[in-house]
Amino acid sequence: MNGVLRCAVCDKPVDMIETVNDPMTWNRIFRAYCHGEVEEATISDLTIVDSLGIQFDTAFRRAKLERPNEKSTT
Repeated sequence: MNGVLRCAVCDKPVDMIETVNDPMTWNRIFRAYCHGEVEEATISDLTIVDSLGIQFDTAFRRAKLERPNEKSTT
């Protein structure tokens, strides 16, 4: 894995990344922790082996989250 996983809410690197290997499904589970939230993504080991490279991008892109300094207009 390459790159830095950034948080879309606070625009900083996430506080912590946890990786769990699931031997039953041959998947790798990645959990990103930031500002009290957790986001999870799963990638199969086959995808990792077949890829030329996998890079971290952005976590917490969900619409329900706002940056702490932004106020809702609704």
